[in-house]
Amino acid sequence: MTAYLILKNHPLHLGQNGPDITITKNDVKIYKKDLKNQQSVLKIAANEKLSEKQLLEGLLLPSGNDCATVLAKWDDGTVKAFVNKMNKMAKLLNMNHTHYADPAGVRLYTVSTANDQLKLAQKVMQIREFRYLLSKPQATLPVAGTVYNVDYDLGKDGIVGIKTGSMPQSGGDFVFASNQYLKWKHILILGALLGEYGERPLMDALKSTIKIINQVKNNIHLSQLFKKDQKIGYVKFEWLKPIPLITGSSFYTITWPGINYNIKFEKNPIMLPIKKGSIIGYIDVYNKFFTKKIPVRIAGMVKKPTLIERLKSILRI
Repeated sequence: MTAYLILKNHPLHLGQNGPDITITKNDVKIYKKDLKNQQSVLKIAANEKLSEKQLLEGLLLPSGNDCATVLAKWDDGTVKAFVNKMNKMAKLLNMNHTHYADPAGVRLYTVSTANDQLKLAQKVMQIREFRYLLSKPQATLPVAGTVYNVDYDLGKDGIVGIKTGSMPQSGGDFVFASNQYLKWKHILILGALLGEYGERPLMDALKSTIKIINQVKNNIHLSQLFKKDQKIGYVKFEWLKPIPLITGSSFYTITWPGINYNIKFEKNPIMLPIKKGSIIGYIDVYNKFFTKKIPVRIAGMVKKPTLIERLKSILRI
């Protein structure tokens, strides 16, 4: 959440570093305290200047909790104000089972669920600079030197991030993103694995993620629901034979066991004459994940009825 808010409030474009932030003596004091408490930290020094991008690298790659604190104070003046901002954003994202107690998410009163973290993952992965930072295996910083991405799954099975975490009280966690292809279509698999316990919680979470991704890959398919020029029905006028209705485009979508779709037809107002190939309505395909409109065309021409044809229609009624 911290990285999301920073990039949302202080956007970076590729190649930009953002403003420099000076490390204070108090920042170093917090760093030493976190280090003593065996937290994951980035080595910093008083009067060191780190750009916004470098602090984000320190936060996202080696999981520097002290970087989260520095960024929070830079953004909103105090840690408390920034944490309030985090919780307000959580509500806006409908993360209804999430509460943040600190910028790094390590305090006992910080709670969340896998489903809530997926909601956040969907938002952060829309930010190009965020995706770029996640994909870096390492970065070089002024005092800390070369730091490495603790996402040891990076590059395996298409994994491009997102964030690892490990605490004695919560176990090993991994919110992940994996680039995959179904035939020609690129897809991004997002997932959240929380609470992996054992002798090596984080490594176990990373290993379990590979298994989850392979399970998902084996159960999703690229399916064609409609083919272009597929006959789906007829339109009937009293003075003409039934004229076929055909789809105006093909429609492919990702399917998996148990997925359902709702389909309905929306008719456009009909004004005579109608040219062959005119769009007379749309098929709406929708569920809780997406909505897609497919144009429906008429396969023949419809002229205005002659006076005799109109009379015949009336007499037939």
